[in-house]
Amino acid sequence: MKWKLIVYGILLILVIGLVVFNLVKPKVEEYDETIETTQDELEFIKRNLVTGGPPKDGIPAIDNPKYISANEVTLEDNEKIFGINYKGNVFAYPQNIMFWHEIVNEEIDGEKISVTYCPLTESIIGYKGFNLGVSGELFNSNLVIYDRDTDGRIPQ
Repeated sequence: MKWKLIVYGILLILVIGLVVFNLVKPKVEEYDETIETTQDELEFIKRNLVTGGPPKDGIPAIDNPKYISANEVTLEDNEKIFGINYKGNVFAYPQNIMFWHEIVNEEIDGEKISVTYCPLTESIIGYKGFNLGVSGELFNSNLVIYDRDTDGRIPQ
């Protein structure tokens, strides 16, 4: 338990340092290309996976989330919210919810959509066509997710 507090303390100090030095800027990125991975790269990733603590699905993903209207939400001034706009549908994911669940899975217009968040690196990425879960593993201190249909691992 103490090591978790130490890790969270270090992360908090790093985040505060980034904010103080104005290095944290919102990013909006969209990638439609499939990234090809060589067999050597896959083997390197497999050799360097480490346990993240909780077991597979020990951090429960949110499947088919329930949303409320933006008019019904009360936010603190410093709360972080992540958002997507996909096919004209706009969704917001509060960081404090993503911190505890790391993955949101849903269907939009018949297409599987997943939003993943790694609390250690504060990275958030969206995926199309997958139903994802938390693997319980880390690669390079970042979340490793798995495809629930194939059990294949995907380093975020």
